[in-house]
Amino acid sequence: MTQYNNLKQLLTVEDVSKKLQISKQLVLILIKTGDLPGIKINSRVYRIKQNDLEKYIESKMYQAQTL
Repeated sequence: MTQYNNLKQLLTVEDVSKKLQISKQLVLILIKTGDLPGIKINSRVYRIKQNDLEKYIESKMYQAQTL
């Protein structure tokens, strides 16, 4: 059951783009540059862990505060 709960926490590129209010292409760029960790399912499909997205957002909030 724990593995199933982990799968429910995986977000699609579209989910992330909506949450961050950016394009899907920009989400893919963030993944490919390593700024946002992603799981490559196949050559065209990525998933992002909810926890990784939250860490990414927190890191960006911290950077904005230090400017």
